[in-house]
Amino acid sequence: MLCPNCQFSAASNSNFCPACGTKMIQSISFSCHQCNTVIPSSSNFCPHCGAKV
Repeated sequence: MLCPNCQFSAASNSNFCPACGTKMIQSISFSCHQCNTVIPSSSNFCPHCGAKV
């Protein structure tokens, strides 16, 4: 998962960024209705097939 502040790639179970100390946002994911790719809940479009979600 990427830190929302410094873009450091932190472990997916991190509560705080090990590089800058920013609280990490745990994203909830769901499946695209068209291709079933797992995508973050913050997405507006599927990164795999481009479907609007």
